[in-house]
Amino acid sequence: VESRRTPSGALQELAAVPGLEVAQGLAMTAGDAVLYRRLLDLFVDTHAQDPAQLARAIAVRDLDQVKALAHGLKSSAASVGATEVA
Repeated sequence: VESRRTPSGALQELAAVPGLEVAQGLAMTAGDAVLYRRLLDLFVDTHAQDPAQLARAIAVRDLDQVKALAHGLKSSAASVGATEVA
């Protein structure tokens, strides 16, 4: 029987992701692995277009947009333990 806090295999899969500090992310969810996975999915969905948006903002020298995008990405990355991004 899977626990809501530790679904079988989920943490092992996440631990294999380079630059993802699973312990840090789980600390943000009080150890709730299901919630952590939902937050990771939300992070990916929310920030999937950031590289292209950053490239466009840089190309047109929109430094305010670059700062806003970078700040949002960095903050979100830190909250899910994506230390390579944060």
